[in-house]
Amino acid sequence: MIVREVALVGDPDDIGLILSLAARRVPDRHRAAWSSQVAGVANKRTKAKAVPARPPARQSAPRPIGWWITLTLGVAATFSGATVLLPPRHEGNQDPVLAMAVAAPAIAVGAAMLLALAFASVPIAVRRSATALACAVITAVAVLAGAVFALLRQEILVGAAGAPAYVLWWVAAAAALVASVALAVRVARRGGRPTISRANRPNQAERDLAVSADRAASRLAYGTDERRAWGAVLSRDAASVDDPVRRQAERLGPFAYVAWAASAGYVDARTLDELIRRG
Repeated sequence: MIVREVALVGDPDDIGLILSLAARRVPDRHRAAWSSQVAGVANKRTKAKAVPARPPARQSAPRPIGWWITLTLGVAATFSGATVLLPPRHEGNQDPVLAMAVAAPAIAVGAAMLLALAFASVPIAVRRSATALACAVITAVAVLAGAVFALLRQEILVGAAGAPAYVLWWVAAAAALVASVALAVRVARRGGRPTISRANRPNQAERDLAVSADRAASRLAYGTDERRAWGAVLSRDAASVDDPVRRQAERLGPFAYVAWAASAGYVDARTLDELIRRG
């Protein structure tokens, strides 16, 4: 839909003078209905002023260095604590006591870091990050692999480090797995945008105002006789007004001039209604 929007020229005093002259030209039979319509335009102008301006363009989000450092350390600790339990290439080359001494505290520290990230606010710059998502997936796979071999080598590991360390590893591994999955889901999910109603969208109020003013400006017919009479009124009663202002008023006609003056905020709804109804 193409909407015409007219900006009036001249200073407020000149526009106010022509507005008062134009308001008297409204035919009696249309005075009440059209007065309500243009008063509605003035009211919309008042409401449009109250709508917040469009916020400035969002700058690129700063890099969350602390978040990435925590993720790197958490992934490294969890990965080490899980993969150290994998069987060695050559049987007898791995010391189970040393393996559990590294695995249990490492995976516990890593799980704590990943849990902190998983349930904290995810920075905007990290959302939909392939690197962060890959880290979470790799960590989850490593924990699952470590869990398989921890289960298969249960007797060796329990015998080497004792049941408490073995149970601690499993608790930390479960926490790390949950944190990795939760982190992957939160990173992969695009941040939701707040829902903005149609009436409160940026510039929507201004567009609605222009549409209402255009309808009011074109509602009443402006014939040859009225054009001639309006020109005579301007020449007689608005001689002190600058020529560009008077020419624009003559070109628009009295009804359109009133509508666009209301749209621009040169008159409030109550004053405009009184001008038109008084005639």
